[in-house]
Order: sequence, then structure tokens, then C-alpha cells
Amino acid sequence: MAKIPSRIHLARWLGLLIMVPSGLALGAPPSSITKSQIRSDPPNVTDRQLRDVVWSLFEKQDHRSKKDPTRPLSRLFLRTRIQATRVPDLCRYDSVRVEFERIDPKDEGPEAPVRPVGLTSSSNFTFLSAPSAEYDDAVQDGLASVARCSGLPDDQPFFTAKDEEQATEGYRAWLALLESVRAGRAFPLECDLAAFETRTCESVIGAMKPEQLSDLESCESEFGKVCHRIYAGDRLITIVTTGHVHPGPPAGQLVRAKLESLIVMAHQIID
Repeated sequence: MAKIPSRIHLARWLGLLIMVPSGLALGAPPSSITKSQIRSDPPNVTDRQLRDVVWSLFEKQDHRSKKDPTRPLSRLFLRTRIQATRVPDLCRYDSVRVEFERIDPKDEGPEAPVRPVGLTSSSNFTFLSAPSAEYDDAVQDGLASVARCSGLPDDQPFFTAKDEEQATEGYRAWLALLESVRAGRAFPLECDLAAFETRTCESVIGAMKPEQLSDLESCESEFGKVCHRIYAGDRLITIVTTGHVHPGPPAGQLVRAKLESLIVMAHQIID
């Protein structure tokens, strides 16, 4: 259940981006660019440099399929290489969904010419170890854990979040909930499970693992509180923690939670 936080229509620029840059044929593309270059170089030079630098961020992917396609190309998913962040042991990659439309709406089949018309993106995060501090205390001036983030296995679980701060604070709230339930600490827990379920909300949450987190969102709460919405499989968990209020309790303490069951529906996409 992927949540897409932003939509950007950059069809003209993307039309250049998704083509293999000419610089690749001459050697490895540049891995960096400076603001001075962008502010001083002619537009055609900047355009070429940006295409090379941005494209180098993406992983090389195999888009081939075992079966021959039957429909025109309507979407393509790109993924960046896994990168370090400014939070220790927090790694990320970004997913980009490119949307295409047929040049001639009457054309059918996989040979129909298409052009890019827009894209959507989402950021994906994973913690290699539990964050030891809240975001404001953990964030560094530069990238941290570069070596560890570059060598992750293919099956490393990731979750979506808006940015590093949301990923850090939401993951800390998720761990606090799991720890509190397993320790038997009392806190307000609203339970909204399906009628056929026999387990209690405490037992359901107690059996969950941190890596089951798939999507993380912010939600509204009262003044002085912070709300996180957690998606884990077919469960939706809303967690409210204390915010930064002085005088008041330390930030990040569990206030209450709610567990709900989701109805997950899936359908096959014909290629």
C-alpha cells in the first residue's frame, strides 16, 4: 500500500532524463555538480550536466519480461541507488513512477509510440539499528553511515516516509509502541479489529516485528502531541506521542494508540 507524497509534472525535462545521456557513451558521467556551475554555465551545458548527474543516481534495471507485452507502455518504475542520509544508520532510496501516454490514441499494442507526461515519487527508508535519539539530536551536518548503506542486501525491508525527520520520529514511535506492549505497560489502546478476529489488540501488536512497517504518515493531533500513522501488512496503527512543549514531559513518550484492520484488495495488471 504505497503512499505517494508528491506529484511533479516535468514531462519536458523527463523526456530528456529517461533517454540514455550522450555522456555515458564517452565514459562514466560526472557524480557531482556545483551551484557555481549551474549559475554560470550556458543552459545547454547545465542541461547536459544535470542529465548526467541525476541519471547517475538511478540504478540500472532490467525491464525485460518473460512474456511478450500486449498493451502500450503506460508506466515505468525507476529506482535510485541506496544512499546514506544525515541520520546515522538511516538509509534511503527513491522510487519514481513515470507515466506515459500514446501519441496516437488509436494505436494499440506494445509497439505504440508513447511519450512521458508526468511522474510521481516516493522516498523509502530503512534503519540498520534503532535510532538512539530524536531527529534534532541525531541529524548530522553531512551524510552518515555511507559504507553501511552501500552494501545492503536485496531483501532489506524499507518503509515509505516523507523525509528523514518523519522517518526517524515515526520509527521511534513505532518501536516505543512495540516495546510498551511487550513490557505490559498500561496506556490507552483503542481496538477496532474485524469481527472474526479472536486475538486482542495487545496480542496482535505484540506479535509484530519492526520490519513489518511498510508506510509511515503524519496525522493531525491536539496541541503538544505528535501523531503517526503506521501501515504494517493489513493493519493500520495510529500512534500519538508527546511533542516538544516546555514545560512538559519529554518528547516522544507514548500517549495513546489505535489498531485497525484493513481490507486489502489486489488485482492483476495486464502487461
